Amino acid sequence: MGKIMFLFTAIALASLSCSPVTEKPEASVRKPINYMVLLDLSDRLLCQGQANRDIEIIGTVFEEYNKQVRKNLVINSHDKFQVIIAPQKGAKYNSEELENGLFIDMESMNSGAKIDSLVEFGNKLPVKLKELYTLAHLGEKTNDYPGAGIWQFFNEKLQYLAEDKYENYLVVITDGYFDFEDYCRQLPVGKRFPTTSFLSDARNNVSWREILEENDMGLLPVKKDFNNLKVIVSELNPKYDFQYEADMLTYVWKKWCDEMRVTQLQVVTKTSLPQAIMLLKDKLKNDI
Repeated sequence: MGKIMFLFTAIALASLSCSPVTEKPEASVRKPINYMVLLDLSDRLLCQGQANRDIEIIGTVFEEYNKQVRKNLVINSHDKFQVIIAPQKGAKYNSEELENGLFIDMESMNSGAKIDSLVEFGNKLPVKLKELYTLAHLGEKTNDYPGAGIWQFFNEKLQYLAEDKYENYLVVITDGYFDFEDYCRQLPVGKRFPTTSFLSDARNNVSWREILEENDMGLLPVKKDFNNLKVIVSELNPKYDFQYEADMLTYVWKKWCDEMRVTQLQVVTKTSLPQAIMLLKDKLKNDI
């Protein structure tokens, strides 16, 4: 009997040793977050209260950034937040100097300095933004403002800021138009332009979509691949009395971003400030 029991025990142990070992799934590693806010400081600032709206919206993006940094332990944070001024030919202020004060990179800091630096940055941000918007107010007429080079920014700078090691979010604060772009940098190709001037050919026509699609009219494609980028266009604000103006602008942005393989595009039309902030918070939270 003893030999039989020994035999059964040996077989049982052998079968256990041959069973596959179930490994615990590795926890997914969270990528650090890179929040970028691109500012259109063109004649849209002539709209009453627009500067204060922009400052509130930027503050909302930073608030969400701050929550993410703290949720994942400040001392371990490698997250970035930066405000970027879209290029403006002939602007009377130094954009790079202003941007330096609107940038925080937790990865570049010693662990012991991160909390204090985050608090200090948050306290100074509204002050620096007010200084920026005071400088950006160049007059009371459209002609006082150079156009904001949104197309130029996507073409020349964005690929270096949207690094693969980050979860990249770009919030573009703009009325949605690409006006007064610097034609010296990129001429139109066919019916593709670095401006939205082509919309005049479809405006006031209920078949605007067919006109744009059949003629392949749109923004000139930027020959870059942004499949690591999510874009939110905030403050889209139609300035022509055409019932489909907002739809046309959204269509143009979507087509352009699709061609650059942007991971996701969301467009928020200008509305009451509380609602605009609520919508922006919702879109940022749901993507993280």
